[in-house]
Amino acid sequence: MKPETAEWLKIADHDIAGAASLVTDALWPGAAYFCQQAAEKLLKAAVTEREIEPPKTHDLVELADLAGVELTDEQRMFLTRLSDHAVRSRYPGAEYTEKEVRKLYEETKRFFEWLRAKLS
Repeated sequence: MKPETAEWLKIADHDIAGAASLVTDALWPGAAYFCQQAAEKLLKAAVTEREIEPPKTHDLVELADLAGVELTDEQRMFLTRLSDHAVRSRYPGAEYTEKEVRKLYEETKRFFEWLRAKLS
């Protein structure tokens, strides 16, 4: 594994842990944001491992495609939804329910563990 990939993975691991803490503390917008960030940084690790400079984008499907990650249709739809939280969660008027964010976190965690295992 390239050192740069390992750096991205470390940051991604911190972000998924941050999302878990924010869910525990019922800080829904922050948890949604860190779910998106964890997936983004994990995908940027996958891009980096292919010796490609990751673009400055929050589009998770674009990153997965660039990394050569074969996604199921369900994963592709999930990443499309998750991408929206990079912006939505950080601005006034962002309304999140506990149910919505807990589900988002569980889906993110499942995707994260799946891809993280492939990169280890």
